[in-house]
Order: sequence, then structure tokens, then C-alpha cells
Amino acid sequence: MYEREGSSLSPLSRSRLPESLRWLGVVLLVFACWVCPSARYDDIDRARRRLSLWSNPMRRFFFKENVEKAKSPNHFASKHGAAGPIYICDRLAPVNPQKNLRVMKKYYALCSHMKPPEETRLLLLEGVQTFGRTGNNLIEFLHALQYGHDNGVVVGVMRGSWPMHLITSMWMAVQNDNMHAWSTFFQDEFCVRIIEDYDELESYREVIAMDTRQIFQYKHFGGIERYVEFQTHYIRVLFRSYNRGIGKNIRHGPVKDMCSVLHTMFGDMKSDVKYSVIHSRSLEGDPGRRLL
Repeated sequence: MYEREGSSLSPLSRSRLPESLRWLGVVLLVFACWVCPSARYDDIDRARRRLSLWSNPMRRFFFKENVEKAKSPNHFASKHGAAGPIYICDRLAPVNPQKNLRVMKKYYALCSHMKPPEETRLLLLEGVQTFGRTGNNLIEFLHALQYGHDNGVVVGVMRGSWPMHLITSMWMAVQNDNMHAWSTFFQDEFCVRIIEDYDELESYREVIAMDTRQIFQYKHFGGIERYVEFQTHYIRVLFRSYNRGIGKNIRHGPVKDMCSVLHTMFGDMKSDVKYSVIHSRSLEGDPGRRLL
């Protein structure tokens, strides 16, 4: 395996392979989270087509200025009145911007009608102990949002808890140490409330406690199309603000570039090259190195 060095290719050092493979695996896991545990792959594919959430075949009907803006992370296209294209690691996602804008408006409108705490039921996400690792944790966070949407409950995230670490490690890094701006952005994008301390919970009508295993196993029974639309919206919220090695995570540590493995392996060819990924936990560590 090789990395680009100047104008030539040199072997990719073994010391850098585990980290590169881990990030490549994380990207694959994220896209695998489209799958509903209670539905078949073909059910979800049919639901996506009926919802017209994908452009198929991909059409080049985007305005040039929106394309340029979308290439930069942390760009929120809807504030300009049009959902521009989504680029991930310089690759254009086949997303229909008109349909995407409709979905965005729908869920942001629901968020604008939140009630005061004394009239609000709250699902509290707290602590740092979770069920499983990164892939499970992402499903747990998305399922928590789904539970809140299905049951008329607001998701509350305790300051410094596992969802904040999960999100900022790969997306939505804190910029310029401005926690106030980040907190506002996080709450608005996910329609959640950040809880600063446990005393704050006393003002809520009801506080619901679920461990992460229960959240992981939660199933939506409102129809596959509604599930796909909701989950798709929030996955896209994440990928509009993926980390590019700038900013800090919630624990004030540096963040990595989500596209680093593509940069390392493919260099200037990263936006066009075709590649396959094998992600298997059995290939972690020495077994994976021996395979390479």
C-alpha cells in the first residue's frame, strides 16, 4: 500500500496503517447505520426511492456558488434558502437538493415549537458508559432522537456526556474554544437540550432514564418511510459538518481529519478513484497487518 510523497508514491508506513484503517472503518460504519434493525435492506431502498431522497442518476443541476460553498465543512446550506449539494471528502453525494430542503424545513419547523421545561418530558442522555463502541454509539444517539420524535419527548444531553464526545470526535468540532456558539449550534441542529447540571432537571415535567442498551434496541413502529426520512435527515446534519482536523473535541483535545485516509492513500486522485473497503472486527490489530 502506498502514500503520495511529492510527485512519487512511497510505501505507506506500518505505523500509520492502523489509524488510517480505523478511520476508513468508521466512515463505512457510519454509512451502515442507514439500516433499521427490524427492516430488510430492500425495504429501505424502496423507501428511499419513494421519498425521492436520492438523485438517481446523479444530476449536475447545482448552482456553481452552492457547489463551492458545499465543499467547505460547517456550511449550512438552508440559510441561503436552498439546500446545496453535499460534498464528503470532495465527493459529491447524490442528494436531490429540492427534496432535501423540504425535509430540512419539516424537521427544523418542529424544533421551533418546543415547550417550556415545566410542560416538557425529557429523555436524559448522561454519563460516559455506553453499550458497544463507535458504531453502536452512533445508532444509540440516532435512536434517542427517534424515540423523542416518536413519543413527543425532548432529548436532553448532559454536558460532557458520551453523545458530546461521540459527535465532536468526528463531526461538529468546537471552533475557537467558543462553547456558547457550539452549544447553540448543537441544540438547534439536533433539536435537543443541553443540561448543565442535575439541579436543572427539577424544572422539567418528567425525566425519562434509559440506558444505552435499551436505546440501541429501540424500534420505530411508524412505518419504514418515516424512519428512513428522519434518520436520513440527521445523518446529513452530521456530514454537513464533518471534522477536517480543525478545532477541538468536547474534552478540549485536537480532532482528526475524517478524510485523512483518502488523502493518505489516494492524494489528488481521492475525488475520483474507485475503491473497496473490507471492515471486519476480526481484522483489527495484527491479523489486519498480516493481511496487508
